[in-house]
Amino acid sequence: MKKLIALLLAAGLMQTVAYADIISVETECGTDGKISISGTLDTEDISSIVGLRIMKKNSDISDLVGVPEKDLTITEYLAQTEVNKEDNSFSFDLVLSGEESGKYNARLSGDDFAPHEQLKLYYVKAQDYQSAVTAVNAALADFTSFKTACETGDNALYLGFDEIIDKRANTEAALKILYNSVKNSALPSDRIETTKMWREASLAAMLNDGDIDIKAYKNYFGYFGDTVLKWLDFVLNSEADNAVSDLEKHLIRQNISTVSELEDCIGEALILTVTKYHNGVGNIGSVLKDFSSLTKITTNSEMSVYRKLAGNSYSSLDSLLDAYKAAKNVSQNTGNNSSGGSSGGSSGGSSGGYSGTQITIPSGNSIVPPKNTVNMPFLDLDVVEWAYEAIAALTDKGIINGRTETAFAPMDTVKREEFVKLLVCASGYENNSYVSGRFTDVKSGAWYEKYICIGAEKGIINGVDDNRFGVGENISRQDMAVIIYRMLKNKGIELTARELSFADAEKISDYAKVAIAHLAGSGLVNGTGNNLYNPAGTANRAEAAQILYNALSLIN
Repeated sequence: MKKLIALLLAAGLMQTVAYADIISVETECGTDGKISISGTLDTEDISSIVGLRIMKKNSDISDLVGVPEKDLTITEYLAQTEVNKEDNSFSFDLVLSGEESGKYNARLSGDDFAPHEQLKLYYVKAQDYQSAVTAVNAALADFTSFKTACETGDNALYLGFDEIIDKRANTEAALKILYNSVKNSALPSDRIETTKMWREASLAAMLNDGDIDIKAYKNYFGYFGDTVLKWLDFVLNSEADNAVSDLEKHLIRQNISTVSELEDCIGEALILTVTKYHNGVGNIGSVLKDFSSLTKITTNSEMSVYRKLAGNSYSSLDSLLDAYKAAKNVSQNTGNNSSGGSSGGSSGGSSGGYSGTQITIPSGNSIVPPKNTVNMPFLDLDVVEWAYEAIAALTDKGIINGRTETAFAPMDTVKREEFVKLLVCASGYENNSYVSGRFTDVKSGAWYEKYICIGAEKGIINGVDDNRFGVGENISRQDMAVIIYRMLKNKGIELTARELSFADAEKISDYAKVAIAHLAGSGLVNGTGNNLYNPAGTANRAEAAQILYNALSLIN
């Protein structure tokens, strides 16, 4: 048997400090000792390692006395793993060996969480599992026979049916849901898959009883694929107060009778919740398309239709789809089959009509070549309608890109090097020669090196101090204004200054006052509301696009 014994770990993990909790743990016990354990911690200030101790068969965690030499004699397996700092996750993969099938007590320990997380693990010989599967599959004629076969001898242990996901779960109701799911087929040949089906049936039973904590059972929802997990994360991370509670309302007491029905119920609940708490109507199109097996919708570009649905409460997917069809008919009859509306707002953008995925660009001083329309591929711009025209024009010119093909991410902050690249490219300087080495934090060969070096040689930018540019730092609103002002001066553009009448004008740094006064006087920048400029605040991608577009519109 493979054993990883670490005396230091055995001693060190006895002393814990309660700084973090394990928020989810999932165990997968296959046949012949194959075991996987994974989980996540709930905070960034967490343990750097997690330890796993598996007790010998018939030994319990309570038998540990805190003396390493004695505790090791009743320990079957001892190991540790590092926590992934990106997502606070950890995992173990191991193989136990034994003479016969049975349960093992185990615990997880860390240097920053307490109490220990106790687990039940299973060693199941392949032949025991196959024997149980054969017995149960032979008893699928009716539920009573199925239930009896599952409960005969140690069959429940072999099949994983004695692993309850929560003590509140109605095990007989879960068993009935599982029976309905397999009665016309058979149990899977793989124990892990059988265990997953049992957990899914248990989850359905808990939903039917109206007793569920979505966050606590996130891993089990993940059994239905990455798409479900993606939109579940979207809802769980929503800033809307009622998003999670509304999702739960759509999920509970639906009288789910099979695992397949559970999958459909989860998809419908996510669609209904995302439609109401969309955080950008493009997300409505995406969720409808992602669950096309339920919606039969295979496009995500009908923006005017999604606007009709956005923010509304629907009691069922059928009622939402009826509303979708009605809105689509209206849109087609009026000739507007996508994202109608006009831009405008506090960021100083001029209005521009748009139809379909096309946006009309006004004539006159424009950075785009003469053409009637430009392509708008992004589906997440409804929250920044005032910046549609700017983003469309800069995208068409190749000056700015989205985070993905269909997502611009308008509310993401902008790094200093990102804004400098935009400005250098927009100014036509990107092919200029340059000398490296001015800033110590600008790495040779990095994607941003030439843009920063060119910007510095053109006198457009300075560093945050004499030797450092500030790579990786968010650009402030006042620094963005300074860089824009210097670029326009380089181009020979004369600007009109006005008095700095912002309520927080005294917070504007001295080096930025001239630039902001001239950009404000020329209508290129406005405040953030309540007559505030917020000079030290960070700029988002939509704001950066708008101010750059406004500035370039002055250049013939």
